[in-house]
Amino acid sequence: MLETSKWKIFKFDKVFKFERGKRLISVNQTEGDIPYISSTKKNNGIDNYINPPNYMTIYENVLTLNNSGSVGYCFYHPYKIVCSDHCTIISIRDENIMLNPHIALFLRTLIESMKYKYNFAREINNDRLSKENIILPANQEGEPDWQFMEDYMKDISQKVYFKNSIFVIRKNSQVKIDTSKWKWFSISKIFNIEKGERLVKHERIEGVIPLITASSKENGIVDFLSEDIFENKKKIFENKITIDMFFDVFTLSSH
Repeated sequence: MLETSKWKIFKFDKVFKFERGKRLISVNQTEGDIPYISSTKKNNGIDNYINPPNYMTIYENVLTLNNSGSVGYCFYHPYKIVCSDHCTIISIRDENIMLNPHIALFLRTLIESMKYKYNFAREINNDRLSKENIILPANQEGEPDWQFMEDYMKDISQKVYFKNSIFVIRKNSQVKIDTSKWKWFSISKIFNIEKGERLVKHERIEGVIPLITASSKENGIVDFLSEDIFENKKKIFENKITIDMFFDVFTLSSH
């Protein structure tokens, strides 16, 4: 259990610097390689990849906080980004402290805990952030204990492991596959095909079962639902492949 008896309340604006991003509507965006951060809760807040205009500031190694849309979601960006006016860029005020992935992950959880106060009708802005408080571990001098935050997350990360190895193909590498012995097959002869069921928003109850729909992001997941919904006519699938547009579920016949 995390010991919080020595934690202390700090004024948000005494610990962090923050500023709002700049507006750049879709029709004015030029395709590029700099992530454009907006108010989505998916894909680490990345809405597009652009070649930013000169008036936009390029940030790096910062946190972003959604002002509107998916209000209150916070993300860490160790890479270069630009930000829309729908999010706030956050960095540590003490210039002697370098934000790193461990400190950032510790802070992200605490900053996101404020999101219950905000919604579409009550967006986050600089004035409201300046009035916020945040509870952080404190050292003997009564200052934020950045070393504790880093060490704690390092310890947590050592307890995380993957069962299976991950195979990665580099972007510019050339992998040749011999297809001379490949053959055409009818999809219906190899796979069982089943159509998903319609589930309108008012029928949804929040839970832990992923809802898959026609989205190209987050592995098709758009929501998480309660198992109670599926006790009637709705089915729960497992170990399947899904294809967008027709909501079909493909599974090998041998399974």
